[in-house]
Amino acid sequence: MKVVIGSWLFLAGTLFAGGLKFTETSKEITADPAARSVTAEFDFTNDTQHPVTIEKTDGGCSCVSVKVSDGKTQFSPGESGKIQAVFDIGNFSGEVDKPVKVWLKGEDVDVATQTLKIHINIPVLISMEPKTLKWTVGDKTSSKTIKIAVHDDKPVHLDAVKSSTNAFTTNLKTIKDGEEYELEVTPVSTEKMGTLGIFRIETDCPMDRYKLLQAFAVIQKKS
Repeated sequence: MKVVIGSWLFLAGTLFAGGLKFTETSKEITADPAARSVTAEFDFTNDTQHPVTIEKTDGGCSCVSVKVSDGKTQFSPGESGKIQAVFDIGNFSGEVDKPVKVWLKGEDVDVATQTLKIHINIPVLISMEPKTLKWTVGDKTSSKTIKIAVHDDKPVHLDAVKSSTNAFTTNLKTIKDGEEYELEVTPVSTEKMGTLGIFRIETDCPMDRYKLLQAFAVIQKKS
């Protein structure tokens, strides 16, 4: 599994945060398409003449877990440490930005002492455009299409579509075997607002996160 990491500095040289000197505060990561998570590490040094304690860290969401030097939080003058942020890719794709906030003991609790930034590039192996098809109440029950494309050297075949409801019919078309497909969706009726369809598309992709694709259809109210 390969992860490419790039980084940059906002200022020439190192950066300071309440006594901690960070080598860099931003990282850019390009994840392997098969990766389930990526990790960003931020090295720092206590550049003061007194101990510095990291009071709290926050990854901003449940998809980011943050650790400080294997649980160590207090650093003596001249001592170095590391903040590690692990991002769970889940169903994310494309460009994702995640901030990691750090508070030092004795600093303002309402404002983070330092915000570390992670920019993640998650390659899209299989794209669907659009992911959600929409009809308005009273529309004709005409078909709409989701275009599915494989962006990989190896072919990926779409095997079957399972629908959460009989309020929509589906027709999976092969445009170019292993590369391009279309999912044609037709509502049985457009009279009921809020009618929702979830379509699970099975593939033969060896990567877990692409073995099952999801698309949606909804009947929405008139604007």
